[in-house]
Amino acid sequence: MHMEDNTPTRIGFGKRLGAYLLDLVIFLTMAALVIMGLTQGYFGDEVDPAFADGGDLLGKIFGLLKYAMYTNLCYLPILLMDALLGQSPGKMVLGIQIANADGTKASLGKLLGRAGIKYLQTLFHMLFWVTGLWLFSTLKNIATPVVFIGYCLSLGKAKQALHDMIVKTAVFKKSDIREPGTND
Repeated sequence: MHMEDNTPTRIGFGKRLGAYLLDLVIFLTMAALVIMGLTQGYFGDEVDPAFADGGDLLGKIFGLLKYAMYTNLCYLPILLMDALLGQSPGKMVLGIQIANADGTKASLGKLLGRAGIKYLQTLFHMLFWVTGLWLFSTLKNIATPVVFIGYCLSLGKAKQALHDMIVKTAVFKKSDIREPGTND
């Protein structure tokens, strides 16, 4: 806690990176299971001919690209948890949570706004895979460096990424987050 204003200490880049890496491991595990299930017929469907014994290499490559769309959907639960609960699975494991910049519990609207900015490139990427419109791929390519640079801002004194600064949030130890209107 900061003694002068009773605001809890914000979580900086290191622990946030740790949460991201845990989320990445979860996503990659889910994606690998989905690809394995789809390519081996574990979901009751026949095995894709591109993956059957004797399939050619080019067919296997195009088969994997086809399934890339399915694996993108594996990130959706992580994104939704972060947006709705203020905690991705990685944040939950590390005991950190998104809150208002003053350390009080953030509203659902604020969490959704933050997630919309934070996951902008991911949303454009998913929209590209669903619609096939190259506009979304171009927007993703523009948003990606902006969001990346925005993440790096959490290395600063305020310990807020760009998406936190825009919606006035920060990341704190979950146990330090207060209800709005309390001063203890």
